[in-house]
Amino acid sequence: MVTIRYGVIGVGGVGKAHVKAAKELENIELIAVADINVDYAKKIGEEYNVHWYKDYGEMIEKEKLDAVSICVPHFLHAKIGLDVIDYDVNVLMEKPITITVGEAEKLINKAKKHNVKLGVCFQHRIDPESIVLKDLIKNGMGEPLRGNLLYTCYRDQRYYGKGAWRGTWWGEGGGVLINQAIHYIDLFFWFLGKKPVKIYSMMDNMLHNIEVEDTASAVSLLENNSQAVMQFSSFDNPSIFHLDIRFSRGAIIMDSSGVKYVKTPMLRDMIENKIEKTEPEWATLSNIKVKYTGHKGILYDFANAIIEDKQPLIPGEEGKISIEVVNAIIMSGFLGKVVELPLNPEEYDKILEKLKERKPLGEKYSL
Repeated sequence: MVTIRYGVIGVGGVGKAHVKAAKELENIELIAVADINVDYAKKIGEEYNVHWYKDYGEMIEKEKLDAVSICVPHFLHAKIGLDVIDYDVNVLMEKPITITVGEAEKLINKAKKHNVKLGVCFQHRIDPESIVLKDLIKNGMGEPLRGNLLYTCYRDQRYYGKGAWRGTWWGEGGGVLINQAIHYIDLFFWFLGKKPVKIYSMMDNMLHNIEVEDTASAVSLLENNSQAVMQFSSFDNPSIFHLDIRFSRGAIIMDSSGVKYVKTPMLRDMIENKIEKTEPEWATLSNIKVKYTGHKGILYDFANAIIEDKQPLIPGEEGKISIEVVNAIIMSGFLGKVVELPLNPEEYDKILEKLKERKPLGEKYSL
């Protein structure tokens, strides 16, 4: 089987999952790892019997790699991504694609210029239920009419003490939105199939000793005039996840108990009494088999995209959608007003610089 020569940049955290997946996949030959912390690099390199480096540029030059996973702190995503593309090497970026939509656009444009693949790791897209739901939506559920997303999780103060960049505007670029909720924001808008055009939000830091938000709520107007409501927090124990979307010919529900869906006649026809109201039964999804899930599934797809010269499952353009939503929620919460999308990257950059001054979230600024 054709394989690609692969490396992983950043192996102190989630990069270890990328290393494990790459080592096990039949279409990838894991060649080397790199980490600025040489203890991490050496440990993982020796554990997986691959070369290890402190300098990712040296690794790419010496090992003649086809592609790398970038699994570093958020604030380094754009810089390292742009550097790697300069070597004409394909990039799989761990989420988020970047901290800002402006950085994402630079990364996407440079990848196109160098004719390399740019993929983003949102592994819930490769969950079996997600794949089947998306197919059901595309084949007969019609237009989205409304959507709700609730995602809460629990992170204690020790979590934010694991790295100086965590819980900061300069290093992480946000809190629960950019770190945890972004997985489900990506899934939500992928299912909706419509881009947001306006967002209004509120955000705050309720319980954590960090700079960034630990709770946020937002309502979004989509391009077809439907509405999507979102709420997030990182102080809930137990955690809660619930996603539901009503379409013109059906509905889906995904939560911690499982996944179900229903297909219906056209809602407008029922409401206008052109047909009788029906009482369809919900169907459940379970025991669906796919070849690979999680990080392994994302890396397998990305390698095949390179081998077969096709788009990866989550190309840079789609990875940009979730970070633009995150930026818009932060921008609206900061300004206290509705913001329109596409965002002006320069305006968001100004707001992020103000937030880096570590002023209270509720304090308004003159830009």
